[in-house]
Amino acid sequence: MTTVMVTGSAVLILLGAGGAAVSRPGSLFPAPDWALPMTGVYSVFLCDDASENCAGSATAEEKRAIEERLHGLPEVADVEFVSRQDAYDRMVAMMPDEPKYVAAITVDGMQESFRGMLASTDQIAAFRTAIGDMLGVTNVIVFRSTFPPGMVDVAISLCPATLADACEGRGGVTWDQKRAVEERLSAMTGIKRIYYADEDYSRRLIDHMHGGTGDSDEPPGYEAYLIKVDDARAIGRIKAGFESMPGVASAH
Repeated sequence: MTTVMVTGSAVLILLGAGGAAVSRPGSLFPAPDWALPMTGVYSVFLCDDASENCAGSATAEEKRAIEERLHGLPEVADVEFVSRQDAYDRMVAMMPDEPKYVAAITVDGMQESFRGMLASTDQIAAFRTAIGDMLGVTNVIVFRSTFPPGMVDVAISLCPATLADACEGRGGVTWDQKRAVEERLSAMTGIKRIYYADEDYSRRLIDHMHGGTGDSDEPPGYEAYLIKVDDARAIGRIKAGFESMPGVASAH
């Protein structure tokens, strides 16, 4: 069942298991018919002395061969080498509110990698094999894009109600907590559209993200609010305002 609610200046469109939303005339926005994109991102992690499936760190020659292979694959849109220092700096930037976690990581503890965008993910398994079997490679990770560009700016994921130990033991989100989240969203400015995704819809997104194999080892599903803003400044306010709310797993 799909419900549409007007909350202040924004529109809350509740998505059912199929992800389809109801379109209404007047001030309500019609939900886009999202065709899940077949683009994606990849990370090719290079061997180091700590890699269990490697004889040692990737050599300069092996790195050159990996980079050349990536550039030669038609589905690869770009290739970027990420050093240990680059990886560390990015991790620190991603964790501004986690000083204890940041203090526990070091530059030497990071891995070198090649990363980039994939113009097509039709052959994820073949890509993983083509790169993963090369000397100097310890792991290949590929994720498909979950939304078309520009459709979603922020996602608020709720603690999974089906997991007793969800959110570091806090348990699954309660109805009162969801209501509090929705009330806070309705009071915020700069929000254009808010879509509610139920657990079935999120499972479909997770499966798509992992290549549509149906064998993802991710959690069994979660509820989420998918938000499109009309003021970019609202993105930071949303992340800061919801990250630590009861019942919220993440705002990203």
